[in-house]
Amino acid sequence: MICLCRSVSGPSHPARRGGVHLYRRYWMTAIIFIIGLLTLIVVFSWLGRIATADDPSLDLHQNPNVRVEEAG
Repeated sequence: MICLCRSVSGPSHPARRGGVHLYRRYWMTAIIFIIGLLTLIVVFSWLGRIATADDPSLDLHQNPNVRVEEAG
């Protein structure tokens, strides 16, 4: 009788079941997550600066609620 429960790619190696490879997977996932999070922060920071670049209420010299005297 033929056993159909064998793996198609061959027998599994004991080193692939855990150990170092499992920690490497966690480290790679953590590094990719951190890089993605930093990329997201940089993109939103850049978009925020673009949105407020020409906002007159953030210009101290044109905002009537802020009093700024020039030196001199």
